[in-house]
Amino acid sequence: MPPTKNTPQHGPAIRALREKDGLSVEELAARIDMHPQSLRNVELERRPISHRRLNLLARALQVETAAISRETGPRKGAA
Repeated sequence: MPPTKNTPQHGPAIRALREKDGLSVEELAARIDMHPQSLRNVELERRPISHRRLNLLARALQVETAAISRETGPRKGAA
């Protein structure tokens, strides 16, 4: 299902956070049990991401789920 105007898109934020952590698409996809091409499609905004997967991504990237919507945010436990 292609994204619509009302579908929140998190692709650029996910990619930025992934790259900031020095992770490849394959490494992050493996952490959340997702096919790498599916994750690429999410990052390129070719497909939406479920709330469940978004939460798994946030956990794998060690950020709050809301940080993905903002693209950047404080790391959990960072002081």
